[in-house]
Amino acid sequence: TFTLRGEEVVGWTPSAFASEPNIVTTGPHSGLMVLQEEEVLGRALYTDLSAQNRARALVNPRSPANILTVAGREQRYAGDDRGAYVGDMPPTQADLVARLMEVYAVEWLPAPLADIQAARLAANTPETTRFIWAGADLEGDSIYYRFHNEPVIVEFSNVRNQPLHLHTIFHDFGRGLG
Repeated sequence: TFTLRGEEVVGWTPSAFASEPNIVTTGPHSGLMVLQEEEVLGRALYTDLSAQNRARALVNPRSPANILTVAGREQRYAGDDRGAYVGDMPPTQADLVARLMEVYAVEWLPAPLADIQAARLAANTPETTRFIWAGADLEGDSIYYRFHNEPVIVEFSNVRNQPLHLHTIFHDFGRGLG
């Protein structure tokens, strides 16, 4: 989603990626998994958290059936202080969060918009960013994770039903539609 004011791009969120099924089951690309890195890195982050941060991050042992910041509910987590603060994580985990945020918020954008968005993300300190997890931590189970701070929310939901599907969304409330 891009919002233009004259010739200038002034907004580029929400951005969403989805797939159903998220694993190619036939043909020459059989076994290809959509957004595999995002799922693997999210699982790795959660399973590597300290016991204290895992307890803070886990909001539900079952994952929701979809992302939660759907149209009209984008701001539902404004002021939500649940989750593990990235500032309380060791540098390797904080770097993983930064990498995931970059994947969702920057990599898909054309230059120079990517540079503008990267600078916006860099301005948000880890102390203000929270990581939320719902679902099991076993490979193959449905999962949900979210990063949020005041200007941005990233959600990932991979539901292991029939057929398998996933949704992701990135909101930047300073660069949103409208």
